[in-house]
Amino acid sequence: MSEVHASLTSEPAAPRPGGSETHARLAHQSLARPLSPHEMKLADALEAIFISGVTDFSDVARQLTARAVAAPVSGAAVWTADLLHQELAAVNAALDAAYAKG
Repeated sequence: MSEVHASLTSEPAAPRPGGSETHARLAHQSLARPLSPHEMKLADALEAIFISGVTDFSDVARQLTARAVAAPVSGAAVWTADLLHQELAAVNAALDAAYAKG
């Protein structure tokens, strides 16, 4: 195993179209399925929101609503802290299920 994970190198990773450099570094994580466009948009928005210093889920939810990010599972456009918890849990469960299928 001489391959070095892209996120561990000092070389900057090329950003994916519409995404950030950080996500580009994580592009080689083990996923059993690709993220959907809605999941990618949520991930990019969450990254930007957290980088800005916002971490309270109610504030994050307001930011997601302001950025017009559609919830990837329910399709909701108005976010609450509870919806954020539900959506993250559902996306994680779907990714875990896909990974378990191998």
